[in-house]
Amino acid sequence: MQYKKLMDFVLQEKPDIIVLQEVNEDWVNNIKVLFERYPHRVIKAQHDNFGIAVFIKLEALVQKIVDLSEIEIPSIKSKFNVGDKIVHL
Repeated sequence: MQYKKLMDFVLQEKPDIIVLQEVNEDWVNNIKVLFERYPHRVIKAQHDNFGIAVFIKLEALVQKIVDLSEIEIPSIKSKFNVGDKIVHL
């Protein structure tokens, strides 16, 4: 897996928001160091390729898992402030 490449990239670039797809329990277990840096996060790990995660450094107003389809593919709804603007993701 590419855990180390992801971690190296994130630690170098220091993004405010990270969105990951195809997240499973192995990914969650191998990127836990991000939990400290990104206190606002929501993760829906799955055994198939539909797992998803959003990590945000900024204070999140809303972060929740939503189902936008009939075939139970999870999505994540996030709302947070960037300066004086509210951003929806």
